[in-house]
Formats: sequence, structure tokens, C-alpha cells
Amino acid sequence: MQNPLHLQNLRNQPVAVVGGGRAGLAAAALLVDLGARPVLMDDASNETLEERLHHSDYDLDIPLQGGGLLLEHLAQMPLVLLSPGVPRKHPAIAPLIAAGQIELFNEVELAHAQMPGCKVAAVTGSNGKSTTVTLAGALLREADPNVFVGGNLGTPFCQGVLERGDIRHAILELSSYQLETIQRLPCEVGVITNLSPDHLDRYPDAEAYYDAKWRLVQLLSPTGALVLNAADNNLKVRLEGTNVNHLFNFNVSSEDRGVSLAGDWATLKGAHGERRLSLAHPHLIGQHNLENAAAALAVAHLFGLDEVQLTAGLRAYKGMAHRIERLGEVRGVLWINDSKATNVDAATTALQCFERGVHLFAGGVGKGASYSSWVAAGKNSLKAAYFFGDEARALETAFAGVCPAVCCANLDEAVGLARGQAEAGDVFLLSPACASFDQYKSFEHRGEHFRSLFDRERTTG
Repeated sequence: MQNPLHLQNLRNQPVAVVGGGRAGLAAAALLVDLGARPVLMDDASNETLEERLHHSDYDLDIPLQGGGLLLEHLAQMPLVLLSPGVPRKHPAIAPLIAAGQIELFNEVELAHAQMPGCKVAAVTGSNGKSTTVTLAGALLREADPNVFVGGNLGTPFCQGVLERGDIRHAILELSSYQLETIQRLPCEVGVITNLSPDHLDRYPDAEAYYDAKWRLVQLLSPTGALVLNAADNNLKVRLEGTNVNHLFNFNVSSEDRGVSLAGDWATLKGAHGERRLSLAHPHLIGQHNLENAAAALAVAHLFGLDEVQLTAGLRAYKGMAHRIERLGEVRGVLWINDSKATNVDAATTALQCFERGVHLFAGGVGKGASYSSWVAAGKNSLKAAYFFGDEARALETAFAGVCPAVCCANLDEAVGLARGQAEAGDVFLLSPACASFDQYKSFEHRGEHFRSLFDRERTTG
């Protein structure tokens, strides 16, 4: 297990930073700040890495080894900071792990080791984790205006350390990829929102993916609390036989300790009585978002916020970009940007928020999951579906019996076709159920493109 003191004393230590994305660049910058000697390694070319450095927020002059990860290079670097996008089974990494030749650590661990007094709430799950993190952050700001919100969502933790210095509270979204590598991150609160199959392009089966998510339980501090979705059967099965010192779930029955839901009201029941809070909010669309809010309330409750602070935090919440984000209406058609729905469960949940008149825009890089539940959810609400990207043909086949289904070259064409069929009261829903990397840099890039199409329509309409 990693010793945090070890990660506080890296001066003159050579460190391989594997992966030149946002997390890798932020980690390299913090390593330089700590006096270490990082080398940035990536499958991308040196020219691409130089371009990323040039456009980053950091003034870095460090060695680059692009063009492919090589086992012989990594073997010379006993300390390896592995970015989440690079799998442990990479052929240049797996043999060194098996031989015990390299010591892996993670960007999140590195950041926390520089401020070990920071209290961490870590959130993972197949869906809902980003909304839970952002809402928990809005709540915690009522007690600590300097709370850090990030991790897999938005800002890397290392960047937060570089920019802010002292951080007393951090709300971190952690992906399964990050959890594979993290050895020590003492969490005061750990949240698992739900478990459903995802990333089957990286994991051999759903159980392996669930194993990665469940590693969060091992990171809890001795006094840490685990927060689970009490209605999730996969979590129930995982909890059986697991020793947890402090459990405070959400989606519980009204009689149980934790956070229960009734309509758009949440009730927190703890050791010191009950609190009832309204969740009626323009940015909390759908039952799933009420559940996300309940999870966030559990985090804030465990950090000691009172009812006045919780109410103020709920009112301050401004929603989350790209997650069932209401852009507005044009000629009576409501536009919803749900670009962050990169798996079937998330897209199904979004579709269930609307009863009729939905024009669905979806596609990208598929993840190997079945589309049956998503198709079933759209039988009554879908008016038409427009598909783009690598997965377009497979999606067209899946939805052909439910509504008119059209393959398009891109999102521009899809929206253009839908314009001719839409009428007042309809919904334009971008909810792709796929990764974005075939046509976009990220799901954010895809969502901003959809927003630009809305803005253009609003201007001309």
C-alpha cells in the first residue's frame, strides 16, 4: 500500500507519467512543483504531446516519450503515475506489474498526499455520479466556500492543489479506471450511486467492472461512512458479507435511517432526529435526479451541515452542463442536452423523463451493451430517432420497430432533418448512449456542438 509520506518526498525522483490527457498533464505539473523529474509517456506522437503542452495551463519543459509505450522505457522508471485512460493490461505495463518491477500510483493520490488533512468524499457509480458530486459541492459551499469539486469530473485534483493551495474538503468523482489504481485515499465518505453494465470494451464482464467500483469501500477511513443506493440490487448483493463500520444510505424506506424520498420531498433520518427538505427545483428533472439529490444530501449531512445550510445549498444549485440540461425552447420545441449520457442506462433514464414527442439524437462509439431497455423506454415517447457516428447502423436496427429511425452523417444533419418534422410541444433530446471520440474530443465538445445548433436555431427562428 502506498505510504502518503512517500508521495510527499519525490524531490529528484524520476517518475513516469503515463498518459498525456488532462489528469496526466496536471500530475506532471504538480510533480515538477514538488521537485520530481517527470517524463511524459503516451501512445500519441511527440508532436501531439508538444501541442497538448502548448495549449495546457502549465508551463512545462519536461522530457517526452511519445509514439507508443515501450516496456524497456517503463522498466527504467520504478515510479509510474498511471492516468485513468491507460489500462493496467497495456502490453508495456502488465508484465512489469506482474513482476513487481514498478510501483503504480494515481493523480488523485498524489494530490491528496500534499494535503493529508483534506477530508474527502468520493463518489462513484455507473450513473448519477457527476450530478451527485456537483450538487454535494453546492451544499458543502455553504460550510466551506473553498471546497474542491472535481476528479474525473472537470478539474483534476492535482490542478486544484496547484491553484488553491490549502483545501480542507474535496468532493471527488472517481471512475472505475481511477479506482483500479488508487491504493490509498482515506475517504470520510464514499458514495456508490448504482451499478449497471458499462465499459465492457475495457472489462471482460460486468462483474469485473463492478469489482473496480466496489474498491471504493476499501478506501474508507476507519471512521468513514459508506453511502449506497438502497434500491439497487447489485449493491445489495455486494454489501452482503462486507464489513462496513458506518452505513448511511439513500433511497431507503421512510422507516429506516438514511435519506428517503416521497414525491419531491427528501427526509434525512439520523441519530439526532429528522429533517424534511423540498427537492422541487428546475434543474432536478426526473426521478433519477431526485435520487442524486438524496445522495448529495447524505454527503452533506455526514459532513455536519444543518438544515439552514442544506436548504441554502439546494437553492444555490445551478444544474450541470450536458446532463439533462434544459437549453430552452425554439418555436415550442424543448431542447435538452444530455451529452454526458455515454451509456445505455443513462440514456434510458433521460428518455423516461418525457412522455411524448421526443426526437432522439444518439450515437458515437458503442460500448458493447444491449439496447433493449433503452428501446423499450422509448416505445410510447419517441416520435423519431436520428443516429450518427460509428454505432449509427446498429442503433438504427435496434430502434427500427419503435419509431422512424434515420442514419445521419453527423449531428448537424440529424438536427436539420428533425427540424422538418418537429412541432410545438416536441422535445429535441441529445442523449447518445455512446462515447464521443469518433467525431468529438469529449462529451463536453459534443454537448457544446448541440448547444451551438440550439443557439443558431434560436437566432434564426
